[in-house]
Amino acid sequence: MGGSGFRIGSVRGIPIRVDISFLLVLPFLAFGFARAFRQAAALASVPPEMMQGRPFVWGLAVALALFASVLLHELAHALYARHKGGKVEGITLMMIGGATHLTEPPRGARQEAVIVAEAQIATAEDTLRALVFDPAMPDFWNLRIEPTELPPFQPTNVDVDVAVRNALERRTDLAQTKRSMEASEINIRFFRNQTLPDVQGNLNYGLAALGGTRLPTQFDPFALQKSYGSVLRDLFGLNSPSWTASLNITYPIGTSQADANLARTRLQYSQSQTRLKNQQLQVATQVRQQARNVQTNQQRVQSTRASRQLAERKLEAEQRKFQAGTSTSFLVFQAQRDLSLARNNELRAILDYNQSVVDFETVQEVPIGAGGGGVTATTVSTLSQPQQ
Repeated sequence: MGGSGFRIGSVRGIPIRVDISFLLVLPFLAFGFARAFRQAAALASVPPEMMQGRPFVWGLAVALALFASVLLHELAHALYARHKGGKVEGITLMMIGGATHLTEPPRGARQEAVIVAEAQIATAEDTLRALVFDPAMPDFWNLRIEPTELPPFQPTNVDVDVAVRNALERRTDLAQTKRSMEASEINIRFFRNQTLPDVQGNLNYGLAALGGTRLPTQFDPFALQKSYGSVLRDLFGLNSPSWTASLNITYPIGTSQADANLARTRLQYSQSQTRLKNQQLQVATQVRQQARNVQTNQQRVQSTRASRQLAERKLEAEQRKFQAGTSTSFLVFQAQRDLSLARNNELRAILDYNQSVVDFETVQEVPIGAGGGGVTATTVSTLSQPQQ
């Protein structure tokens, strides 16, 4: 619609056009204002011959002044858009007011968002590059990653009760606490045994034999020579056996170290039981929360997908209306922006859904940190066409 109508001039290189609808409505506006002048004169008791000029001329002047104010309003829009880097095609005065046609919206309004988005893309590239490629490659930091397809979306049926049972059976932190309780039970049995009376019985059996040269003494004047073979014969012949038997009984009196160890171990076992119950409650809560995230994000995907389809149809309708001359470039740009936001919201919802599915499977095996996928609330702001 930017090139429709009759060009009547330009201001600072901005073409000014008048649509055919403006020419159609101008006489009716002039007639309406003229009738209002006559009625005002009648109420003021001013005879028609006393009025200077014809009422229709005054009505036409007021109508033209009205459209001149609309022109100044649209000219302010056009000059501001050009100042911010936009490209203005022209201004058209129509029956319903005026419209400023932009071939390119101002860049300053979105420049900050573009800078932030580029930084986020670079950060994501670095993270993905470190996961996929070898850091020893010479051009590792110069590799570009271009996504070729959108992330998949596969709806999932979540059974919360089954997931909670699986988590209570397979979670590693619960298994570690149970192993700690088993060790405490063994220690309890050991230290309980240490508090009982201690009875020790020993029975020893030994053999002895002597060999070599025995010197004479005053009681035995004869020397004796006994060889190594004789010693072995005495040993294997059991000629000199010896028996030793002993029985020791120990009974603790008062509180012993074993009683203190037993009491400490029982306290540790009680603490492990309490910790296990708390962990089981936390595990069930975490599983239910992650299951809720999966269901919520799945509904978000369906909702944002419907919004995206609606935005696509809205843009198609605005483009057809623009081609037919019943819409403005402002509304087309607004529809394009709404479609871009709707696509981003759908993509964000799909990513959150996939992350929540991974977290839902992970939380049944191991604890997850606070950085898991959650629910992201997204708001969409819409621009309204300035009233003329």
